[in-house]
Amino acid sequence: MTDRPRPDRPQPARNALSTGDIAKLALCLLASTAAVAIGIALLWDVANPNKWTAAGWAAAGSWVAGIATVLAVGVALYESNRARSDAQREAAAADDRSRQALLAVQQDREIASLATLPYPVRSVSFQLRALIRLVDGLNEHDALHSLHAPPAIPAASVDLLARLDEFTSDHMVKAIAVIDQALMVVKAPQAVKLLRDLNLELHNLGRTITEWRGIVGDGEGFDPSDGRSHIAVLEDCLATFPAAVEAAYPMVPHVPARFPIAGQDDATMTP
Repeated sequence: MTDRPRPDRPQPARNALSTGDIAKLALCLLASTAAVAIGIALLWDVANPNKWTAAGWAAAGSWVAGIATVLAVGVALYESNRARSDAQREAAAADDRSRQALLAVQQDREIASLATLPYPVRSVSFQLRALIRLVDGLNEHDALHSLHAPPAIPAASVDLLARLDEFTSDHMVKAIAVIDQALMVVKAPQAVKLLRDLNLELHNLGRTITEWRGIVGDGEGFDPSDGRSHIAVLEDCLATFPAAVEAAYPMVPHVPARFPIAGQDDATMTP
């Protein structure tokens, strides 16, 4: 981050001294000079060192010593107050550094928890696409309609039920667990909103999968278009994820569009 240039402060207008101001200053200077001259003239007999006695010199020495003592005490008090002020400023600066360090640690924890989020959500989207393609193919061949009364259902329906159960247990549950864990750590409002939106969408998808299982279990086919709408919402959340993280943590220089796990990408998400 670069420091923003400070705006120039307006300079106060400087007016030239008028003739009246110069006259007033001159009168004040003359009055002060006259007062000093009159004071010296009146007190010369007392202040003239040539007329001082030994007792007078001793008294003068005492006065000088007293004045020096007062000045020394004043300097000591000033230095003590300055040292105390410096110590207070240093303590405040140390507290600020400590708060900044704690904030940095908290942000690191939050970003680390968010970094694990895109992959399981993208896996749910990818696997859901595979299921929709499978259902479309089965519907095309009318392979989900049972010729017998339930519980007898076609072999394709049995296989689809197994795939739906696998999708729920191996992908959706993991994605929801990652989101729930992040919600316990993340405090930034923008990131929390994104996590809650994803969590809500995954639970809505879970209800859709439950409805699909009921239809397939009855030996019927179904239109998987609801699944496509869930994919659209999930992909939209993933698309806004980098911007949401950057808005939540402006000190982070860059947030990648995805947080890939080593050795894993879309090519490894086999349906």
